[in-house]
Amino acid sequence: MKKSTILFVFALIGGIIVLLVGVDRLIELILFGSYPGGAGLDGALDLGFGMTCGLIMVAGAIMLSRKPQQHRMWGVIVLVFSLLSIIGTAGGVFIGLLLGMVGGMYGIIWKPSIPPS
Repeated sequence: MKKSTILFVFALIGGIIVLLVGVDRLIELILFGSYPGGAGLDGALDLGFGMTCGLIMVAGAIMLSRKPQQHRMWGVIVLVFSLLSIIGTAGGVFIGLLLGMVGGMYGIIWKPSIPPS
């Protein structure tokens, strides 16, 4: 597997996990009125922020794949929003956080091969 595929997969799976944990907790908030992170409007805002982080991580992973020449920028975006996802979704129960961090850091340090001209 190519290095660019590996960093894409790590970042994408991390973002999806963060997003799925947010959806799970949103359902819990709707059905029971609270979730482990809080109740009411505060809990809903935390969840919304966590789910937004997951969506941005997924978008960053897709852009890592589509725009490899901008790998540092998208790697930083995935890394930052992985870290921020701990606020609303506990970083996707830390699994999404770790995968997103690995994908983001790998995206920052990765050197794309230059195609022959």
